Amino acid sequence: MNRGKNVLGLAGFVAWILAMLLFGKTTSVGQNCTGDVCRDCPDNSTGKINIMDLGTGFYGGLQGGLYPNGENSRPITHNDAGLAFTDAVVPLDMNGEEDFVNGKIVLLSIGFSNAQEEYCYFKDKADALPQRNPYLVVVNGAIAGWPIETIIDPTINQVYWEGDDNAIPPIKGVEDFLEDADANWGQVQAIWFKTANLGPTETDFRDYILTLRNQYIDGMAILQEKFPNNHLCYLSDRTFGGYSLDLGNPEPYAYWTGWAVKRLIQRQLDGNLPYGEDSPWLSWGPYLWADGVIERSDGVKWQCDDFRVNDRRHPSDCGRTRSRIC
Repeated sequence: MNRGKNVLGLAGFVAWILAMLLFGKTTSVGQNCTGDVCRDCPDNSTGKINIMDLGTGFYGGLQGGLYPNGENSRPITHNDAGLAFTDAVVPLDMNGEEDFVNGKIVLLSIGFSNAQEEYCYFKDKADALPQRNPYLVVVNGAIAGWPIETIIDPTINQVYWEGDDNAIPPIKGVEDFLEDADANWGQVQAIWFKTANLGPTETDFRDYILTLRNQYIDGMAILQEKFPNNHLCYLSDRTFGGYSLDLGNPEPYAYWTGWAVKRLIQRQLDGNLPYGEDSPWLSWGPYLWADGVIERSDGVKWQCDDFRVNDRRHPSDCGRTRSRIC
């Protein structure tokens, strides 16, 4: 019996659960959601077409679609490679050895504050699923204040990964969150990765996404080093940044982040970022950007009150649940 496959069809499971629990489709507007009434915000759309709906069209000289040739589905050979890694997923003990008694399959998030807040809601929902695999442990390793440029910076990123017990108060890192779940690096077998730059200023689209893509490449190398039994990494872009009241990651950078993710995955598809060597196997998780109040073809949109009133950059309760009922 292929126990890995029977334990957890992880590639499909992760994509499904992230999409359905964290970023579900639009429902009705104008009811409930912490009693707030949706307010109008300026800059509620940009006129840009989201990558998914752009399809075979072009933006900045690059073709749309989450994957090559304007497609939104993984190429068959790449999909098969992901399924092969899925077949190898089994519960592991603290030494990374197969253990169907006390072993764990850790699904970990990596990223910054938005990812931390979104994944917190996701973890609550995933942990409550009655049909959840008993070996699955969902750990939130995304930490506020850590954009991609600091996660990959060797002069400071030890704090992100290992924390700082000497700080006052002590700072928790990814290792601490794993320990809180009675797990360790070797039990992580799938990662959701969402992060971006803080305060970008580059004005050239192609230059910006090349730089960000290269930062992501460095991030994938770190994942390979830190997590010896992880083979699957699902990536997401930024949500809509047009409402932002600060320069943390406004438009067009929020939109451009999706293009950097696309180019990262494309690099692996082209054979220049081989999985198992320089990177985990890469796939889109949920694609998040929509042009504000302009609905995507699947109904997703971002309203003003999906973001906190103090900065309109971090998700509100509505934005975290994606219930679309504010």
